[in-house]
Amino acid sequence: MPINSFEIISVPVADQQHAMQFYRDVLGFDLLRKEPMGPSAKWIQLAPKGCATTIALVTWFDAMRPGGLQDAMFSDPDGNGRILRQPPAS
Repeated sequence: MPINSFEIISVPVADQQHAMQFYRDVLGFDLLRKEPMGPSAKWIQLAPKGCATTIALVTWFDAMRPGGLQDAMFSDPDGNGRILRQPPAS
């Protein structure tokens, strides 16, 4: 079965609140969910307006250090490398 879309991309961040404010207030993402996840973590999920692909701001994966995501497309406060680009005209 081929993959035809991504639903959630985990973005490793140092500070979920700071990252959420950046994505929401600077980049204009919609906040979809912000709720406790276990005793010490939060699930914070955002998406660009009208986009089916969402991001989850994660702090709980030891192997996913802040700034470690390097292959998606835009820029954020933890140094996760991305590129903003305008889609080609239809």
